[in-house]
Amino acid sequence: MTSSWAFDRARCLFFYEKIIAKLIHDLKYSGKTQGISTFKWLSEQSNVLGDLDVPDFILPVPLHIKRLRKRGFNQALVLAKLLFPNEKRKIRHNILLRRTDTQAQAGLSGVERRENLKNAFVIDRVSELIGKKVLILDDVFTTGSTVNECAKVLKAAGCTKVEVLTICLSGKIFS
Repeated sequence: MTSSWAFDRARCLFFYEKIIAKLIHDLKYSGKTQGISTFKWLSEQSNVLGDLDVPDFILPVPLHIKRLRKRGFNQALVLAKLLFPNEKRKIRHNILLRRTDTQAQAGLSGVERRENLKNAFVIDRVSELIGKKVLILDDVFTTGSTVNECAKVLKAAGCTKVEVLTICLSGKIFS
């Protein structure tokens, strides 16, 4: 497990269980978006989104261009637009980029995940991030390796605060 996180705070909307897991899986691997309106409705019933600082930018965790072409969409971007429909100008998919076509994280241990993601992310237009507060958005927080790597490059680029929001939290956080 990571001894210290590069991000300042992380929040999740749900635990990765049954129906939520199925909705995420259907979105991510089958492109089925019918069930994600459930995430929006349920998020409105909780205070998780209201508990976040107001960010300057909302950055969906990027996919490598090869995976994006194969899947046809970035599920983190879809979720960002769903959860923050009034923040379209803040949602930026072109600042945080995945430069390495990493192996899929599913099935990897925490150590393997961290190794898999080393130097996978880069920042485009660093000058836009200096002194900014950023919210990283992803679908699942399992070991935290993905969002932590993103946070590292964002902090190195000059972000003053990096928060994380994921749709769900897996029980494997300490793997």
